Amino acid sequence: MTTPDENPITRTSPQRMVKGILIVAITLAFGAAIIVPFWQTMIHNAPAASTLKHEAPPETETGTQTSIGNIEGVTKQQAKSNANVSAGAAPSGPGTTSPPGGTTNATAGPPGKPLTILAGASVQGSPDFDPDTITVKKGDKITVTNKDTLPHTVTSGTGPSDPNNAKQFDTSIIEAGATADIDTTNINPGQYPFHCTVHPYMTGKLVVQAGPSGPAATTTPPPTGATNATAVPSTGATNATAVPSTGATNATAVPSTGATNATAGAVGKPLTILVGASVQGSPNFDPDTITVKKGDKITVTNKDTLPHTVTSGTGPSDPNNAKQFDTSIIEAGATADIETTKLNPGQYPFFCTVHPYMTGKLVVQ
Repeated sequence: MTTPDENPITRTSPQRMVKGILIVAITLAFGAAIIVPFWQTMIHNAPAASTLKHEAPPETETGTQTSIGNIEGVTKQQAKSNANVSAGAAPSGPGTTSPPGGTTNATAGPPGKPLTILAGASVQGSPDFDPDTITVKKGDKITVTNKDTLPHTVTSGTGPSDPNNAKQFDTSIIEAGATADIDTTNINPGQYPFHCTVHPYMTGKLVVQAGPSGPAATTTPPPTGATNATAVPSTGATNATAVPSTGATNATAVPSTGATNATAGAVGKPLTILVGASVQGSPNFDPDTITVKKGDKITVTNKDTLPHTVTSGTGPSDPNNAKQFDTSIIEAGATADIETTKLNPGQYPFFCTVHPYMTGKLVVQ
């Protein structure tokens, strides 16, 4: 373009052009400096709901899981389960299950009456259990199938604050696509509300009717105390034995070979689950790497508003998942202990089974 006197109009100058190019280049370099170092992290830590996939039904594994907070006698039919007792003849010595009254034990064999955790159940207000009220005869087995993309539990009680929480039955974590069995042999006829400990707004009801062998009995809670799980040693995995006592069942945690269970007593070295840890990318464990001496106890405190676990392994697909230690569900504001007496010196990655992108490392010296 020219002016009437044919003098050209200078729209810019070489200096201004160079400055513009530099601004664009610096902006691109700044963005690359942020994205490139974290590219692999973003790839590997995709949102949990997008990484969990339905799998073919895994082989059935029979036994009793003993992570903290689980009621003895629940069998999880999950792939790579590592805390079960082999089916068959009753083993001699530790590892034998003697169920207390009012608890639920799992059994091997064909699937039981179906109870389904529906897809999308984790979204509050959506349909969760099918059926919402399941009715069985005393002694029947219930097979719970998780068709959602997130882990869930089926736990007796109206919620985490219920004093009878998990006293009748508790499947512990059921991964997406997995199943767990509940046996009603030792549950008295009556009505039992249940919920998911990961998503407490998911609720349902179990109605147990008298079996063909006799009339209905009255459901009577233990008069003197609560029912607590007892961990008993086995080789390479953690198993539970319920030891009945008059009116109540009390037990102590005894670490098994190659596994660690929570214990009571003085507070151990602190490991904190931070507020907001469930938000992917936020700080989760404090410290991320905790170093202890062999034999030290670790006390895990959940300061978040959601339940979490501290489970050995790199994630749910790790074949060594939960073989060294597993706190099971730690409710918001609660604590759990990990004993390192049976852990060999070395480094042990850990994660949260509810939010697998939450990871840390335990170093045992």
